Amino acid sequence: MKNWELKDRTYLLSGGMSPLTYKIRSVGMLYFDEEKKVNRELRYAPNQKSLFVDEQDDRVQIEHVIFENGALYVPRTNVVLQQLLSNYCLLYTSPSPRDS
Repeated sequence: MKNWELKDRTYLLSGGMSPLTYKIRSVGMLYFDEEKKVNRELRYAPNQKSLFVDEQDDRVQIEHVIFENGALYVPRTNVVLQQLLSNYCLLYTSPSPRDS
């Protein structure tokens, strides 16, 4: 996930889904690493610098990822969550209203 562009993003559930709240798993997802030619486990932990389990230390604090009304705003300062969400198949990104 090189060359990540730092910007505010709003993630939306695909298919027009907009439940009051929607929680996605923040553990147990896999990402195929083209360079290493292996699947790597992803895990969202806000106190870590990487979303890859093999790059995280032993002080992991896992947090739920919760959408409200089908949307989740993620500021540019939360790169780890943005990278996790960019790999999640039920989502698409829209321009953030705060970009205006």
